Amino acid sequence: MRISGTIMAVFVTLAAAGNMTAQKKSVGAVIAPDRAGFGYQQFLDEDTFWNFDVGVDYGAHMLGQDSDPGVRISFGYNFIIWDKTYPEGRSRIYAGPGITAGYLADKDNSHGGLAGVTGNFGFEHDFGIPVTLSVSISPTLGLHLHNTERGLQLKSYINGLLWSFAPQAGIRYTFGAREKTSGGRALCMERKGKRPLFTFGIEIDYASTIACTYHHNFRSAEGYRVNEKESGFLYNGNGAVLVHAGLNLGRHYNLSLYAGYEGLADNFRVFPVSIRNTWLFGKKADHSGWLCYVDAGCGFRDAGGKPAITGKAGGGYRLSLSGKVNLDFLLSYRIAYAELPLVENGENVPESRIMRNNNYLSAINIGIGITL
Repeated sequence: MRISGTIMAVFVTLAAAGNMTAQKKSVGAVIAPDRAGFGYQQFLDEDTFWNFDVGVDYGAHMLGQDSDPGVRISFGYNFIIWDKTYPEGRSRIYAGPGITAGYLADKDNSHGGLAGVTGNFGFEHDFGIPVTLSVSISPTLGLHLHNTERGLQLKSYINGLLWSFAPQAGIRYTFGAREKTSGGRALCMERKGKRPLFTFGIEIDYASTIACTYHHNFRSAEGYRVNEKESGFLYNGNGAVLVHAGLNLGRHYNLSLYAGYEGLADNFRVFPVSIRNTWLFGKKADHSGWLCYVDAGCGFRDAGGKPAITGKAGGGYRLSLSGKVNLDFLLSYRIAYAELPLVENGENVPESRIMRNNNYLSAINIGIGITL
């Protein structure tokens, strides 16, 4: 009896440990100013976990060094250095070492192999539902192997240092059973009361330009008239980081002011300011549900010149994480009018020689935002 009881206790302990591990597996998306991709995370125990990220690295493109992206993978082993549980979730701060490898471009060098070591330092929060949000930095120290006219060259990975303190945002979904904290999902879905009057938050977008219509009319350096008209499909990837503040004018309607930093085309970035109208569907607008929106505004350039004009229409799904925090998944169509720089023989055409510079850019936006 004593032996069988001991064996039973061992099996119960192993089952509990396996269940704890199953509760700590999550997968999701990560995005940073220089890269974007997918991530997997698994806890080894209550104090340590490892993560594996794979994605597209466009850091050289964002620095104006190269037009083609690369690929990069990273592995990290992390230690929790602070942990606190709240009525509607759990927060933690973590840090640890890691390694990285990939095939990408570097400053003043073509595409080549990358190998290096990284460090992770971040903050993440688990909500009552199985969704985790995180923000972190990953300093990188590596070597870049690339081909030159003199053959293969091995040099320090400069862009890894330049992007070391760029923030990385992540969202993950946890699979399997999960402990509920103070009611968890039920608390999120059954809360009652009026919606708050004021709202604010942040949004990160990826914009894929799919078509362009332009009409250019200018005098060349030799003095003759150049008149160009064309419409066609193209691909150009850009991003946007926006903050917003607004008012809930009724249970299903929100009016907000958006501002931030956005790319409209290659080497053409603006500071957008727009007004967004958002309609929430469902009988209970303060719960999870579908939404649609339209907004319009303009984008100011840091170098001066006429501002761009933008308009956007789309929809999405709002996931209620807690009584005050909502996560928005967004998809929209954006049209922009901008006077892009005209280039002739590798040099910008001065404004004094430009008679017409009309550019209409169509893009598909995919975004994720937090609204409080």
